[in-house]
Amino acid sequence: MENTPEYPICIVYEDETENVVLANAMEVMTHLEWFDSDDPESCAQVTDAKNKAVSLKVEALEIIELKYT
Repeated sequence: MENTPEYPICIVYEDETENVVLANAMEVMTHLEWFDSDDPESCAQVTDAKNKAVSLKVEALEIIELKYT
């Protein structure tokens, strides 16, 4: 589907201390555990394989939201 972000998902933190590339849903859930790209405190930019901006929310190892912004 063209409205679904494609893996890998790339997370670039504003302080540039860490860039993370996650190849699939399992990696997203286990690496992030709790994450909300829309939270101003996350200080991260999330993009997909097409370099499009993505909204990503993970709670308790479950992907709650993964969509284009």
